[in-house]
Amino acid sequence: YLFSVGHSKVFLGRDGSVFGFNFGNNITSTEVSDTERELSGSFNTVFFYTKSFNFTRLSLSPLLALASNLVTYNFSTKTMDMPHSHILLTGNNFSYIVTKRFGANLGIIATSSLSNEFPTTYAITVGSRFQF
Repeated sequence: YLFSVGHSKVFLGRDGSVFGFNFGNNITSTEVSDTERELSGSFNTVFFYTKSFNFTRLSLSPLLALASNLVTYNFSTKTMDMPHSHILLTGNNFSYIVTKRFGANLGIIATSSLSNEFPTTYAITVGSRFQF
């Protein structure tokens, strides 16, 4: 089971940029065996920045975000860990207006651990928009 609560704040910049943060707490209950459960909690943060650049038919929206797991506490063993796991997300969203009513979209994001805990992963989204 997972219980998550957070607080986010988003700011609009004068130049059309968007930036913000999220502070979150997670409580996780995991079944270790048929008779035992493990309960742990963590505190994490996310900071992000993006700004769109609009051309005649093309719009580019680069993204930069930093996510961190700052503190983890295991209620079952009463131990605290400060893993300082930091994840960097970078990417770009490409939107192209084909006609007045149809647009195509391509998004590319790379996620990388700053402490080399796991390899860099990539995500690609392809979409379109119809306007009626």
